[in-house]
Amino acid sequence: MRIVVFLCLILCTANNIFAASISSRIVSPLVLTGERHNNYNLATHMEMYIDKSHQLTVNDVTDPSFSSKFVPYDFAEQRSRKNYDQTVWLRFRITNSTVDDIHLFLTKNFPNQYTDWVAYKQTPHGPVKINSFADKTIHISLFPLDISENSTETYYLHNYSEGWLQTTFHLMKPSFYLLDQIDLFFVMGIQYGIALALVLHSLFIYLFLRDRSYLLYITFVFSGLLAFVLMDGLLNRLPGIVVSNWWYLHLYRFMLVEVGFVYILFAKNILQTKKYIPRTHFLMNIMLWLVLPATVMAWLPSFRNPLLAFISVLTITHYLSIALILSTVAAILVVFKGYKPAQYYLAGMIVMMVIELFYFISYFQAMLPAVIIFRLPQFGLDIDMILQAIALAVRFNLIQEEQIKTQREVIKQKDLNSKLQEHALHDKQRLIKGYARFFPRRFLQLLKKKSILDIHLGDQAEKNMTVLFADLRNFTTLLEKKSPSESFAFINGYLNQIAPIVRQHDGLIDKYIGDAILALYEGSA
Repeated sequence: MRIVVFLCLILCTANNIFAASISSRIVSPLVLTGERHNNYNLATHMEMYIDKSHQLTVNDVTDPSFSSKFVPYDFAEQRSRKNYDQTVWLRFRITNSTVDDIHLFLTKNFPNQYTDWVAYKQTPHGPVKINSFADKTIHISLFPLDISENSTETYYLHNYSEGWLQTTFHLMKPSFYLLDQIDLFFVMGIQYGIALALVLHSLFIYLFLRDRSYLLYITFVFSGLLAFVLMDGLLNRLPGIVVSNWWYLHLYRFMLVEVGFVYILFAKNILQTKKYIPRTHFLMNIMLWLVLPATVMAWLPSFRNPLLAFISVLTITHYLSIALILSTVAAILVVFKGYKPAQYYLAGMIVMMVIELFYFISYFQAMLPAVIIFRLPQFGLDIDMILQAIALAVRFNLIQEEQIKTQREVIKQKDLNSKLQEHALHDKQRLIKGYARFFPRRFLQLLKKKSILDIHLGDQAEKNMTVLFADLRNFTTLLEKKSPSESFAFINGYLNQIAPIVRQHDGLIDKYIGDAILALYEGSA
C-alpha cells in the first residue's frame, strides 16, 4: 500500500514539474538570418491562450499586462477535452537580423477545414489586421508577411471552433510555397482521380447490370471522397466560395457518420452477412439504426458548452470506429466460411489500418515529406476502394458462375423432362393402340370422343342400330377333333376373314364371344 502511495506521489510530482517546465519555458522568437531557408516551422516559436469566455478582443490580448497569460503552444493541451468549443489566440515573434526586407507567406502545415483564422500585426499604433489571400481565392488562411530589416515583429492569430483547432503554422518563401502547392495538387490529383475513376467505372457497370451492389459501392466511394474534400478544405479553393468553420465542421462530422453508415451497408451486401454470420448481421443492423442519433449529434450546436461539444465528437468518432471494426470482424468471420470476396474486402481493411498507423507514426516522427504524410489516409482509402472493387468483381463472377451452373441444371432438367415426355407419349400411343384392338375407333366417333382416355363411366349416345349375331355351325363338334393350337389357329383364321367383311359394309364388331361375333350397323336392316 505504501509503495502504491509513493508511486502516486512520484507521478503527481513529475506531472507538476513537467507542467511547470512547459508553462515556464521561454518561447524565443524565430530569427531570420542570411542563410537560405525556404520553410520555417513556427511550432516551437508560438504561444497560445485559450479564451473560455469567448469575449476577448485583439486589443485585450495585445495589452502588455495580458502578455504573461500566454503559454507555450502545446498541441496535446489544445486537444484536451476541457478545451473543446474553444476560442484560441496564438502569438509568435519574428526577428529579421538581415539588412534586407523579407517577404514570407504564413500558412498552415497542411490544408484542412478551418478557414476563419484572423491574423494581426502588432504596431506602435496598435494591432493591425493582415488581409488574407482567402478573399482572392488563392488559398485558405494564407497571410503575406513583410518583415523589415533589423527588426522584431509580433503577430497574433485568432480563431474559434466547436472542436479543437488541430494545426500548426509555417513561414514559407512565396516561390517555395508555389512549388509546395504544385506538389500537393499533383498528389491530390492522383488520389482524387483514382476515386473518380472508380466511381465512373462502377456507375457504368451499374447502368449496364443494374446490380444494387455497385450502387452501394458508388455511394461508399463518393462518401469517402466528399469527406476528404471537406477535410482538405477544397471547397474554399473554388472562386467566390468561403465556407465558415461551423458549416465545414458540422458537414465534415456528418460525412464521417455517413461513411460509417455506408461502410456497414456495403459490408452487409458484399459479405453476405445474413447468409454466413446472422448474429453479426443483427449487430450491423443495430449500427444502421444508430446512424439517426449520430447524425443528430453531428449537426447539434455546442451552445458554447465544451462538454456537449466533446460528447458530440466522441459520439461521431466512436460510431465511425465501431463501424469500421465491426466490418473488419465480419470480414474475418466470413473469410473463415470460405467466401472468396471477403478475402479482398479484409485485405483492403487491413491495408487501410496499416497505412493509418504509419500515418500517425510519420506525423510525429517526420519520416516522410509533409505533402506525403498528410495524404497517407487518403492513399489508404484509395487502396481500400480498389480492393473493394476487386472484391465486388469477384462476387459478381461467383454470381455469374452460380447462374451458369443453374442454367446448366435447368437445361439438363429440361432435357430429362423432354425424354420423359417422349417416353410417356410413346407409352400413351401404345396404350391407345392396345385399347383400339378391343374398343373400335368407330365407337369413339359414335360417342363423339377423340380418345379412349376421354371416356368416363356413364358416357352414352342414343341411335337406331341394326344388330348382327353370327356364329359357326357345329363349332363344338369341330373343336373336339382338333388340338388346342389347331383350335386357336382355326378360330383366328375365321375372325380374320369375317371382321373385314363387317367393316367393309360400315359395321363394327361390338363383341367376340368364342366363335360368335356381335356386330352393329347404323340405321334399320
